[in-house]
Amino acid sequence: MKGKEESMNDYLGLVLRAFDSRARVLLRVGEGKRALKDAERLFMLAKKHDEKEWQVRASLLQVEILTFLGKYPEALRKARMAKNRCKIMKDTWGIAESLTWLGAIYFRQGKYKKALPNFKEALRIYRRKKKKDKIAFVLDHMGIYYENAGEYKKAFGCHEEALEIWKELGDRENILKSYVNLASLYLSTGDYSKAEEYFRKALRLSSQTGNMEARMAALNNLGMVMEHTGRFEKAMQYYSLVAELGRKTGNRRIEAIANMNTGVIFFHLTRYEKAIEFLEKATSLMEELGIEDHLANCFTNLGAVFYVKGDLKNAFDYFNRAIRIFEKINNPAYLSSCLNNISFIYMVWGELEKALSFQRRALEIRKRIGNPAGIVYCLNGMGNILVEGERYEEAETYIKNALEMAKKANLKPNLPKIYFQLIRVLIHRKKITDAEVYLEKLKKLANEMNSLVDRALSLYLEGVLNLHKNEHEKAEEAFISSIEMLRKLNNRFYLGQALYEYGKMLIKKEKRKRARKILEESMKIFEELDSRLWISRTRNIMKDGGLLEKPKNRGYSEEKDEKSKEHV
Repeated sequence: MKGKEESMNDYLGLVLRAFDSRARVLLRVGEGKRALKDAERLFMLAKKHDEKEWQVRASLLQVEILTFLGKYPEALRKARMAKNRCKIMKDTWGIAESLTWLGAIYFRQGKYKKALPNFKEALRIYRRKKKKDKIAFVLDHMGIYYENAGEYKKAFGCHEEALEIWKELGDRENILKSYVNLASLYLSTGDYSKAEEYFRKALRLSSQTGNMEARMAALNNLGMVMEHTGRFEKAMQYYSLVAELGRKTGNRRIEAIANMNTGVIFFHLTRYEKAIEFLEKATSLMEELGIEDHLANCFTNLGAVFYVKGDLKNAFDYFNRAIRIFEKINNPAYLSSCLNNISFIYMVWGELEKALSFQRRALEIRKRIGNPAGIVYCLNGMGNILVEGERYEEAETYIKNALEMAKKANLKPNLPKIYFQLIRVLIHRKKITDAEVYLEKLKKLANEMNSLVDRALSLYLEGVLNLHKNEHEKAEEAFISSIEMLRKLNNRFYLGQALYEYGKMLIKKEKRKRARKILEESMKIFEELDSRLWISRTRNIMKDGGLLEKPKNRGYSEEKDEKSKEHV
């Protein structure tokens, strides 16, 4: 028979394993808060009985759960504690595990430069110990790091080596994850057909393995491919299926993410009320589950919806709510995105120095963390604001730097927005031949990517370009098509600008009645947006065109004139 102490140790082992297993199951189904409570109980029990190995295991489990919940500062603190505890115990394995999690947390925070040394050190330990599964695990993470840093060749090298190891080990679960990683990488490089091919491989394998979580991830990512290629209805089908599977399996995190993505699709389809409905549904779930990073993403997306609706005050509020969370969880990459958004609101309001200040702050963060896509976005954003301020020479420098960097890093999805701003600059600087070359590139990309917004904006620029060439008939045709598309897309700011340019053309053609009507609509949009700079420009062009002159007939008053405008 077993002694009392031995039986007690057996019982303790059972209890520790039970807490560990239940926490991992809860985490798997998205119940992060409940999982964390079990992990904390596990740690306290291990500490009480001086079970050092279990203390390390419980600490790393807490790190995993806190990372899942987006509580990065606390996760970092726990990971460092685990690393120090392992050093005291001379537990090389535990040190490597701690380093891996430190790298993963820094990566989630957007601190890519800090993430890489931890991954590299962990990889050296795993290679020395010839632990192939751990080598592949770290390589997968390093591949994602290199992808975000824009070093795609290194990213492909890491993911392909990881995939070969998983195949050698016959680990179908991780082969599946490698397919997803490679597909995401192809998505980042704009190779959508290869991305779809690998996501479908992942989907087939998930059916064979019965891994429902991986199946949902593959379906969600296929939705992203459809979204990036403009197949929004198809994307919505995938996201709806993911949400349904999430509800059925009790994975509320996946359900919340699918709702958020569905909201984004409704945003693309300009069905803004439905977008708000799904984003608010996702927000409620994220708040309940305590998943702070995705909650901030919901706020960011809600801000974007209100921005295009022209409700800039609500947009400003949501972007600031997201900023507060990203500052709290110390996520500079997403923080800089929100700073970009705030910058563009100030730009629309005509507060260009404030807009530049926020854009510079975002650019500084992107440079610090080493994120090429983000740097390109900020450089182009700086150019955009300078264009609005009619500082075209400065704008051209920023935009061309963005273009050079985007081409070097193969950031194809960034190119349409860069071409758009560059064409605006070239037209104003009377470099018409160059503007025509880039307009053709923009049109080609807009068709390839099936982007309605970029098609509308290319037509708007075609109108401006033809106006500068005094080809009024072609300009009018382009303006009318652009305005019609921008109305459908409900893109208020650029609709106002397209109407303004069309009105200018009508004044030149002496179609005064039509010009007045068009410019008054433009003025109304800018007033709704509180875009003071464009209100002033529109009023000045109407004044210069004689459209604001007081009529010489009897009974004129400013009040009556205002009422007549409202009537029109």
